[in-house]
Amino acid sequence: MRLEDFRFYILMYLLLGAILTLMANSRSVSDGNGKIFAGFLIPLYMLVLPLFVLKASISKFFSKEQKGKTEITAWVLLTVAILSVMTLLSLSLVNVAFASDSEQPVVGSVLNIENPDKGISLYLTNQREEEELKSKIKKEKELKAKKIKEEQMNNVEPQAIGKEFDVFTHSGYTREQLISSLNHTPQNNMIQYVDSILRAEQKYNVNALYLLSKFSYESGWGRYMAGANNIGGWKNNSGIGFRDFDSVDECIDHIAYILSTKYKAKVGHRIDNVCYRYCTDEGYLKNVLGIMQEREDIINDN
Repeated sequence: MRLEDFRFYILMYLLLGAILTLMANSRSVSDGNGKIFAGFLIPLYMLVLPLFVLKASISKFFSKEQKGKTEITAWVLLTVAILSVMTLLSLSLVNVAFASDSEQPVVGSVLNIENPDKGISLYLTNQREEEELKSKIKKEKELKAKKIKEEQMNNVEPQAIGKEFDVFTHSGYTREQLISSLNHTPQNNMIQYVDSILRAEQKYNVNALYLLSKFSYESGWGRYMAGANNIGGWKNNSGIGFRDFDSVDECIDHIAYILSTKYKAKVGHRIDNVCYRYCTDEGYLKNVLGIMQEREDIINDN
């Protein structure tokens, strides 16, 4: 077989590959009988002509007319290159023809040539569903972590109340227990703030029994505010007047945050040091500890 004839067969092979590629990507081949037709032609295309080229090459190698080593080497390299191109082209053709069976979108299905808007819309829909799934999984993990943390808080044993009381540990008391300790007037005015105090405990790790007692003492059981919504007697930055807050919840959150950061860094965990930094009056610590002990006794009696 002459080299010119060999080139002709290669060009015909590539032309046939292009025609089959267009057919495989068309709407008609994507359904029913068309797919069967493509499934018959593609294996034929992949096997018959490459075997013919290989046979022709082998015949060329053993031909008595071909004695030059240079020419034989050239034929070998040409045959390997052609077979490699044929294999890659054939695999690409199979992928295009049967892309519609894949669950994942491919270029031919997402970027639909005949209807690009539909293809892009499908892609965006898949992206949105994936993001929603990730968001759902994230929320489930957060809720699970929150539940575990709450269970750990409820399993904490309450501390002995005294000067060495650790302000920066969970109280171990539930919402119901804290509310039950406020069962008389005027103490029951503080019931409305129990949820905010427990949120501050969970968020900043400041003991809820301490916060409840502190705010009760500062506000006369929630009846008096030093400034607007200032249940904690918190002074402003100048240290002269009292700070105003948009809500009591904001006040509780702010004070718990300052206690857990600046106070903790300066004086440590002990309640006597925390109280003395807040108020140097010797009676302040005694009164706060007294309210704490009273709440604990009522809870234990219940």
